[in-house]
Amino acid sequence: MFYRLSGMKNNLFKICSIFFLIAVCSGCQHSSKYRFQTFSTVELKSDLESLIGKLDTVHFNLYHLHSKARFDSVHQSVYNTINEPLNAAEFYFRLLPIFNLLHDSHTMLGFPFSYNKEFAKQGGLFIPVKVFITGNKIYVSENLSSLAFPLYSEIVSVNGVPSAEILNTLHLMINREQYESESDYMAFFFHRILYPVYGFDKTYTLELITPGNQTRQIILPGIPLDKFPQNSQPDFSSRYLDSSTVVIDINTCENKQEFAAFCDSVFTSLQQNKIQNLVIDLRNNPGGSTFHGDTLFTFLTAKKFTQYTKRSIRYSPYSNPASDTVYTQTFADNLEQAHTNKKRFTGNVYMLANRNTFSSATVMAATFQCYKMGTLVGQVTGGTQVFFDEPVEFKLHNSGLRFLVANQVNYCPCGTDWNSGVIPEKMVTLSITDMAKGIDTEMEFVKSLINKNTEKSSQ
Repeated sequence: MFYRLSGMKNNLFKICSIFFLIAVCSGCQHSSKYRFQTFSTVELKSDLESLIGKLDTVHFNLYHLHSKARFDSVHQSVYNTINEPLNAAEFYFRLLPIFNLLHDSHTMLGFPFSYNKEFAKQGGLFIPVKVFITGNKIYVSENLSSLAFPLYSEIVSVNGVPSAEILNTLHLMINREQYESESDYMAFFFHRILYPVYGFDKTYTLELITPGNQTRQIILPGIPLDKFPQNSQPDFSSRYLDSSTVVIDINTCENKQEFAAFCDSVFTSLQQNKIQNLVIDLRNNPGGSTFHGDTLFTFLTAKKFTQYTKRSIRYSPYSNPASDTVYTQTFADNLEQAHTNKKRFTGNVYMLANRNTFSSATVMAATFQCYKMGTLVGQVTGGTQVFFDEPVEFKLHNSGLRFLVANQVNYCPCGTDWNSGVIPEKMVTLSITDMAKGIDTEMEFVKSLINKNTEKSSQ
């Protein structure tokens, strides 16, 4: 398909890089004091063939970017690398080339988190920072150590390994439609891959460039895995930005029944308090259920709308146990519906999205923009306008690795591009300087839009 050639070239580069990584870190047991369960070559090859069979049967279009011959060639190459017992992390890296062919973020191999837990259980320590990644650079967004240094300092190297090399490794793990959408996921795995790939287990020497452009070296003792703070954000919440503006933060599209009650309460309050401006914040929302968009938009428009203008589903015994055949069904007619809602908001509406707005959150942004419910602000969404979706989860019998396989293809409203996310009417450029100062650049931009609209209406 001509429109995905750039993705094909990128995938081939990544696949070559993965095989190079396999050669470099083959036998990733860097220290004899850490012991991990290993699996025989017979068990691993059995898992590989099981994985291939499920991919071929369940995926909506496994060969959308490459020929079957190319896929079979990579399959065989991966098979040939399995010539010794491997632990879960080693096997994970062996399998990555298969998934990197697909360029489908809903068809992915799950990282073996049990490996990290076992490493931690045996006394392994992790780098004591959380990071933010942008523009091929890694910045410290949170310092978990007792040693003070400026946040949003750029990490130049870790224990002598350049950040560029670490980023290359992280890229191999992520199978996204767009480069921009990889950053949040790479940041999540940053501390998790430093031992299995590089053998870093106790102390971390960081070369930094501070926000003041000073070069600095610091040595940080590692910390246990349980010292990393968990995400404490609620799935959704509301707050006042000022007396006339309310912000609805939707951090994930989970908890459907709670969200319906939440919307009813918030929009009742908006009416009672005669709120003029509403900001819906979808930044860093990884997605979940489309129920949230279907519910929210009944409070924003009286027009007919749909979150998918077309959806095609591949049914198989794996995804639908009632079926003993493989077949495809497409839904594209009469999907738009109008809804009556006495609590509908009639003021100014703004929606914030960014490169980490993904999956059903991307669909929400697309629907909001397509049906002109307000102004979309921020960055291009990480999720694309047309994408594979609704993954089926599997677990490999021997190694225990989990993987997802998408069996649908969905079209966002007004969406035709496999390669592009939803593009906001008002684009905002990220500012590391603002982040270092604790300034929310995108929200400040929304405030300026609200102020301009308020000035116009008062004239």
